[in-house]
Amino acid sequence: MRPLCDNPSVRSTPPPARATRRLRARAACAGLGLLVAALVPVAPGPPVGAAPGSAPLAPGALPAVDFGVIGVDALEAWAGFELVTPAPADPTITLRIILGLTGDRAGLEARARAVNDPASPDFGQGGTVAEEGRAFNAPGTDPALIAAWFWAHGVELVADPTGSSLRGDVPVAVAANAFGTTYLQYRIAGAPPEVVVVTPVARPTELDPVLAGRVDRVYGAVGVYDATTGGILGGTTTGPPKPPPTPTPTPTPPAPRPTTGGPADGGTPWRTGTPADACPDAAATEAFGQPVGLSPAQVRTAYGIDALWAAGGPGTGARIAVASVGFHDPSDLATYRACFGLEGTPVTDHVVGTVLPGVNLETTIDLQRVVSVAPRAARIDLFVGYDASGGTYQPTRQLFEMLANPLDASLTDGEDPDVVSLSYGWCEGYLAVADPGFAPLRDITEQMLTTAAAAGVGVYVASGDYGASGCLDSFAPPDNTGPSVWWPSSATWVTSVGGTNLTLATDNTIGSTGGWNDLRYVEPWASACLGCSGGGGYSDATPRPWFQVGAPGAPGGATRLVPDIAAFADLYPGYLHYQGGAWSHTGGTSAAGPIMAAAFALQAAIARSEGRPAVGFVNPMLYDLARAGDPAGIVRDIVEGTNDAYGPGYEAGPGYDLVTGLGSPRHDRLLALLRERARVAEVRFVG
Repeated sequence: MRPLCDNPSVRSTPPPARATRRLRARAACAGLGLLVAALVPVAPGPPVGAAPGSAPLAPGALPAVDFGVIGVDALEAWAGFELVTPAPADPTITLRIILGLTGDRAGLEARARAVNDPASPDFGQGGTVAEEGRAFNAPGTDPALIAAWFWAHGVELVADPTGSSLRGDVPVAVAANAFGTTYLQYRIAGAPPEVVVVTPVARPTELDPVLAGRVDRVYGAVGVYDATTGGILGGTTTGPPKPPPTPTPTPTPPAPRPTTGGPADGGTPWRTGTPADACPDAAATEAFGQPVGLSPAQVRTAYGIDALWAAGGPGTGARIAVASVGFHDPSDLATYRACFGLEGTPVTDHVVGTVLPGVNLETTIDLQRVVSVAPRAARIDLFVGYDASGGTYQPTRQLFEMLANPLDASLTDGEDPDVVSLSYGWCEGYLAVADPGFAPLRDITEQMLTTAAAAGVGVYVASGDYGASGCLDSFAPPDNTGPSVWWPSSATWVTSVGGTNLTLATDNTIGSTGGWNDLRYVEPWASACLGCSGGGGYSDATPRPWFQVGAPGAPGGATRLVPDIAAFADLYPGYLHYQGGAWSHTGGTSAAGPIMAAAFALQAAIARSEGRPAVGFVNPMLYDLARAGDPAGIVRDIVEGTNDAYGPGYEAGPGYDLVTGLGSPRHDRLLALLRERARVAEVRFVG
């Protein structure tokens, strides 16, 4: 994958454009962060102590506060470096802190489960994101009281749209008061002298009385300060790289590459089927002397999306949000739409920070996939930008903010999205050794995502393009090919979308399909590919969610499995793509993710128009179908292919597997099932 600051061009000759960008920094990116959330300021509220009934909990009742890795001994053991020459912390240093609020997590999870359980009377009956947040996030606390405390110390806090957290830029002296500790700054032995680590000597044990019992997670309480940029950097990345933990069981060795023919594992590296909707210039796209690039109509037919168009039109009523870091060129999207007859709803841009210069490939891929499925959606909202202030580079925080922005209904005329599509991530193995606050912010993010699920919002995250070797290119040098999955694709309350290949019949129905791994093709297709296999494996960070327990084919273990579902991601032949005045072909799981997100948004819109419960977080329903044997074949089980492109990987097989998850949804059959369930429920109610 290219560095974040690159602005890759799209070419009509190999290698093709790739997808699912890793949030990473090189020298060209020094001082850049990505996305800053458009969050809602919290009113300071009454003076501290003035609110009746707002007294802090007794010390004995205080929950433990998760700061992540903090304190000298813990940091040295975690990062493998030595902290030397302690000195009082520079009072001008500011920490970018996120405070996780103590809430009714058990009640919130129960609510989210009920809203997304087809067997529950609350199925599809979620409130808005804001309503669910007010009901469950910090119900026994007073966020305004916390905000007032910081306001009195010269700091303004803002809340994320779900009310799960408060965040702000906090001077070291204020942080010391808030956390009942003393901050020192240290140099890292062997590192440049201008780089210092800012941390308490040991883990804080006593928060200020206003915060105690109201805050149970803190992100950003440790910082690496670089005097040359004047800001806090993300994590202790100056330490030596560490390999990610190895999941159990160990992945299988790479399978032998085929030596004859072009197709492999169910896929074909050139265009199959009939692109009848493509204009001549698009249809003429070639690679290695073969036609490449599937058209929108081909992909819609392959996944049964034609039935959704017949039922509700090409997007009518659907609300789709896309999170990215750079702009697209509207003229590219206009040309793409005109070629395939996809004119419709304009994209509404929401700038939430500094926008990367030039035309962003990832954003262009995402939007062209969305309009291929839902060109006339009620809303197509693009949330774009990055935080370039203060020399900040904190990938965990930036991914958190990318997920938060689309949930802010104040930016979308008071309407929540049906779906959020995110095609960014970073491997867990890297975050675990590069960001001391990964654990607490991961948990805060889960709370935010649970709130979204309780409101019936589906979040779709690409699983990555490096097969089972999710940390490839994260540790340089050398690159790491050990097993790891990407976060937030590995979060509990998202639908992780992996990749497949495709071979289409002449009517564009699926003839065969397997797990995406372009290195299984013969030359020259294989050698032209880097970042060419669907991400999958075991999470090292997220416990096994209830919906995966007992899924047929699912391996044992205590952690989450990735992905949940899979769709076409193959770079060869790829999707037809227009950018910069030329037709090309693109792919990746960040093409598969928006396709599935938009299709499920259509399902939700059709359900509303027919008075049925809307589809929200789809994982519980899909895994329930699998446990019941899926007699209607709602999900196509994919039994061919591997994701061992760059190191040991996994094989697809019957039932759930770590290459394609449950498989590829057939949206025509799912629509029929949901309608039948609603009819039966109505008959039972009348009876």
